[in-house]
Amino acid sequence: MKSLPTILLLIASLPAAAAPGAFEINQDCAVAGCFELDSPGLPVSIAKSGSYVLTSDLVVDTGGNAIEISPLGVYNGPLDIDLNGHTIDGGASCTGTPVTSCSPPLGGNAINAGVNPPMPLHIHNGTLRGFVTAIALFHVEDGTLLEHLTITQNTNNAIFVTSDQPTTVRIRDSQITRNGNQGIFASMAAFIENTSIVGNLSTGVSFNVTHSVITGSRISNNGGKGVDCSDPQEACALGQNTFAGNNGGGVQFAVSALSDMGGNVCLDHASGVCP
Repeated sequence: MKSLPTILLLIASLPAAAAPGAFEINQDCAVAGCFELDSPGLPVSIAKSGSYVLTSDLVVDTGGNAIEISPLGVYNGPLDIDLNGHTIDGGASCTGTPVTSCSPPLGGNAINAGVNPPMPLHIHNGTLRGFVTAIALFHVEDGTLLEHLTITQNTNNAIFVTSDQPTTVRIRDSQITRNGNQGIFASMAAFIENTSIVGNLSTGVSFNVTHSVITGSRISNNGGKGVDCSDPQEACALGQNTFAGNNGGGVQFAVSALSDMGGNVCLDHASGVCP
């Protein structure tokens, strides 16, 4: 009979699996369909709210999206996708900082959500690389949170979020680097915190709606401006951010109306003070 320490050691050595009640997503189950309403093959189709967790990397080499969110019926709660430290890989790669060129991806978007009805989404804890757009969310619901993500070498935007109603999205504690267009595009109010947005081919962050906030972030070496909310209808609040090397060392950000929360530093200027 094994001793208690031996049993505990054996348990600790088992591979991590989904938490109770969570639906698993992995490369093997995608062949036959990972759960109800998910047809065989990629993309993995999520048709209802709940908790989903990756238990392996996902590699898309046949075109199309990796995860497609298309809920059926009425809204019945939030949707949580835990990447669980894994990578979803679409096969593209980009060169240069800022990016100068990208090879074609083998997949479409890593996570694509044409959500109707909309629901709050929580996507977190992993890497999305080598797609057209890493996260493309349409009709986003208030309370959507993207966090603890590394998003790199996608050939278009890293994050593209839109909504046809007044909503907000929060993006925090993430690395958005060397993508082939904009780092973040949002047509809704966005709150970006403690995030590095570095080396993207075009603008680091682009808004076309008012009341967006960026704090505690590093926005550097993007081919276009670090932040662009320059439409007359827009306004941004910026605080405790560092800007450097954007726009070829030119104007670091363009805003129609700036709420300066203090602590912003522009390293391209001799004084370090942002204009």
